[in-house]
Amino acid sequence: MVDNDAAWKRIRRTVLAEERVCYLCGLSADQVDHVLPVSTHPHLRLERSNLRACCGPCNKRKGNRVARVPLRAACPDCGSHLGPNAPGRTTHWCL
Repeated sequence: MVDNDAAWKRIRRTVLAEERVCYLCGLSADQVDHVLPVSTHPHLRLERSNLRACCGPCNKRKGNRVARVPLRAACPDCGSHLGPNAPGRTTHWCL
């Protein structure tokens, strides 16, 4: 990932401000993951709906694959253990 362009830096800051925990494990996030990898979906590289906050170890472990979101990841605001892609949910945990 080329992360030295201005558009990537802006969207990365936005994602990390909106999502403070890793969508895979629920720990503190410091990276942004492309849910659908850039290698197979380059047109989604800067698409907000394809980006999720992630911790370094989970991002490395996931690599260039599509991850399954575990049900144990909880919302940082309400504590719900239903992931953001659960039926009836939108991109934000608490909606």
